[in-house]
Amino acid sequence: MAVTKDLQKIQIAALDDVNRLQDAWIAVLRPLINPEAGAIVGFRWVIVPGANGAASTFALQVAQGEAWKTIATFNASGALVTGTIPGTHVTSNPMLSATTAAGQSIPNSIFTIVVYGTVERDTDSAYNSGTGSYTIPPGKGGDYSITGVINYAAAVAALNALSIFINGAEKKRIEDTSLAANGSLLVSGVLNLAAGDIVDIRTFQGSGVSKLLDASALTNYFTLKRIS
Repeated sequence: MAVTKDLQKIQIAALDDVNRLQDAWIAVLRPLINPEAGAIVGFRWVIVPGANGAASTFALQVAQGEAWKTIATFNASGALVTGTIPGTHVTSNPMLSATTAAGQSIPNSIFTIVVYGTVERDTDSAYNSGTGSYTIPPGKGGDYSITGVINYAAAVAALNALSIFINGAEKKRIEDTSLAANGSLLVSGVLNLAAGDIVDIRTFQGSGVSKLLDASALTNYFTLKRIS
């Protein structure tokens, strides 16, 4: 059967990781799980059939007493799909790194989306470099670490701010009231997001006139990554 062949393939592809990491998993899980549920006694593979003809995935489960818990899933090539195994890279977590050296003009007294137009990394093709908006990919909600940085070319002797917006609502902010020329603002936070949520970085300055961002990718960047 095809499923049996797939299982054999995943077992071979992931065998080194499993053999190397079983002891590590026992050490990691033991203090995190209710000891009354029983000792960790073993590991097993479980075939998870794909929906609507999609390829099967394979769950690596740990046994604690009478209960089994899925700790990671793999595809038929042995690549980690979900979960976190000590010593491996989780490929399923979306990641973005984008910069701008455009010297964007920021109008007076209005929150304006910073358009980081140069994409360095966008694992899920979820970022719109023309609008500065990132859409959380389907099936990949979770906790996201988000950072935005800008640098104004000229001084802003008035209220100025940098914020993380989710679906048009402000969630995190850093502000200043007397930013020097080439002064930077950095905003960061960890937010729980759902698939389809839209993330952008916005800045505000109340100097009375438009102000330019510094034309340097080194000092104007936007990063995002799912961490759980």
